[in-house]
Amino acid sequence: MKTIRELYREGRYNLWDKNRTAIESYKIDERLEEFMKSLTPKDRRILDEIAGVADFDRRIEQAVKELDVIEKRIEKLVTLQSKK
Repeated sequence: MKTIRELYREGRYNLWDKNRTAIESYKIDERLEEFMKSLTPKDRRILDEIAGVADFDRRIEQAVKELDVIEKRIEKLVTLQSKK
């Protein structure tokens, strides 16, 4: 399998040909999308771990939990203020 650099040197990919690059990029996106759809949930979790996405997802989940706690505290404060 050739590297991208080798393909550019052979002239198969022209850095300045924006139309061709866009089309090739679209093809890559299509294939990547097909690949991602074919993954089982277990495979997807493994891929996410490798890519570092899983850690980001855990941070989002933690932030959402913290926001829920804050929202409940605000609701309690509003309730207490309205009783006064």
